[in-house]
Amino acid sequence: MENANTRSILTASFVFAQLLGVVLACSSSGNLNNRPTATKPDPKAPLTEEQKTDLYAVMKLTDKCDSVAKNRSKIRNAWGVYIAEYTKADDKYREVRPKLSKNDARMILDGMMTAYESIGQILLARYERKTKESPDDWIILAGIRKELLKRIVENNLTPEMERLLETARENDK
Repeated sequence: MENANTRSILTASFVFAQLLGVVLACSSSGNLNNRPTATKPDPKAPLTEEQKTDLYAVMKLTDKCDSVAKNRSKIRNAWGVYIAEYTKADDKYREVRPKLSKNDARMILDGMMTAYESIGQILLARYERKTKESPDDWIILAGIRKELLKRIVENNLTPEMERLLETARENDK
């Protein structure tokens, strides 16, 4: 019984830490490649169909990263396969990012790609025997951010997600 309670507490702590990680990462992610703007950006600005298509394309490419990362024990040289897939996603991200205004979608996209980059760094470090750290936490965090980005693109956010984004926006200033 004590072991089950300990696991429940650890699981709840982990989920809270991941959500906190989303907020904190988002707060630092929006400052890449900033260009001065004459008007204040609208974080809730609607996305054009082209922007939505581009964001879905990035997310689809990260699906391949998810597959490699989750099945890494079954894939020979998984780190290399992951880096190859991540590079494709990152190239698309770098193409898409400048087309987005400074809004919630860009903020979460930046955080999501940071998580995928961290997964690749850990996989490479494990291959080089520089760490025993598992990328599992980052895989979960990337998945949370991807799901949030999908909900933003679909304009289908829950009130809890709205509050989370509001907190992230405040930290992103």
